[in-house]
Amino acid sequence: MTEQPKDFIEHIPGEKREPWWSWWAIWAGVAAFWLLYLGDEFNWEQIGLGLVTGIFLGAWAMDMTGGQVPESWRKATRRR
Repeated sequence: MTEQPKDFIEHIPGEKREPWWSWWAIWAGVAAFWLLYLGDEFNWEQIGLGLVTGIFLGAWAMDMTGGQVPESWRKATRRR
């Protein structure tokens, strides 16, 4: 059996993915809440909105990368 190239992506025919619009809908909702709170004074609702935005951003990043850390973020291993 031949070895696959390093950048080979295996296709799984029965793979189910979430619809593409789901993340767009979430980000549209987050943007709407940010616009609503943009002119108000500092309060706890804004802190909560910032936390929710961070949670959605982290979930989106995990979904897009499949939970893998980009190569450029990893420490280079040294050979001894």
